[in-house]
Amino acid sequence: MQIELKIKPARRWARKNIGMEYINLIGFRYDEPQRVSKNKSRWQKVKNIYPLFENKINKLMVNEYWKSKPYNLEIPAILGNCTLCFMKGKNNIINILKHDPNLADKWINDEENSEYKYFKDISIKELKKISQMPDLFSAIELDLLTPAYDCACTT
Repeated sequence: MQIELKIKPARRWARKNIGMEYINLIGFRYDEPQRVSKNKSRWQKVKNIYPLFENKINKLMVNEYWKSKPYNLEIPAILGNCTLCFMKGKNNIINILKHDPNLADKWINDEENSEYKYFKDISIKELKKISQMPDLFSAIELDLLTPAYDCACTT
């Protein structure tokens, strides 16, 4: 369960190192109103603020900001700063692990040292195994321009 492996440990750290009253800065962008709304509806003991959302900063603006810098972090957008975040979904995590299976190691370690998993129905270790299975279609040449049969949706 994600709350046990991400949110509660961060909250415990903050309370121990900062105290019971602190401001939680959450980086939801202006083009993510559903995330802001969902987060605001939760009962919180701390004050949450959303500086990107409140300043109407969207993904395009963030990307333009980073393009203006003299350096590039060279991190694919799908990875971001939280490589296997459960919010990416299982399919994206499997695709990420196809390219870099070692990214799973610390996440597997988290799950093995806890009674919780990031997903209710599958572990990161199992997702890593799935990602390493051979791709059944990679060796087959597919003609994507010719439909298998004529129907209304292909004309």
